[in-house]
Amino acid sequence: MAVEYNIYKGSCSAAVPKPRRKFLSAFLLLILKEEVFERKNPTMADWAPILLGFVLFILLSPGLLFQVPGTTRNLEFSSFTTNGKAIVVHTLIFFVVFTILILALGIRIYTG
Repeated sequence: MAVEYNIYKGSCSAAVPKPRRKFLSAFLLLILKEEVFERKNPTMADWAPILLGFVLFILLSPGLLFQVPGTTRNLEFSSFTTNGKAIVVHTLIFFVVFTILILALGIRIYTG
């Protein structure tokens, strides 16, 4: 059984084995089913990652509320300064807290 593919101006035909074609169509159907029909309303968006990411980004900015490690001590509060080590540590803290809130606890915020 031959399948035709239109490639820009020309066209070509190729033989596709039947089992592979069935596997690909079943795989695409599974992807579409999971993506489109998993939610009750496909137009409804989940705002939790956006809102929680924004709030955590503000609260965990190095030097705003606290800074680990500080420039002069291990822990500084409201120093409004930062360094490379503090940026890395606060990035890891952000990643861990964000992952726990979104994936482990499953926080979801739907609007509309």
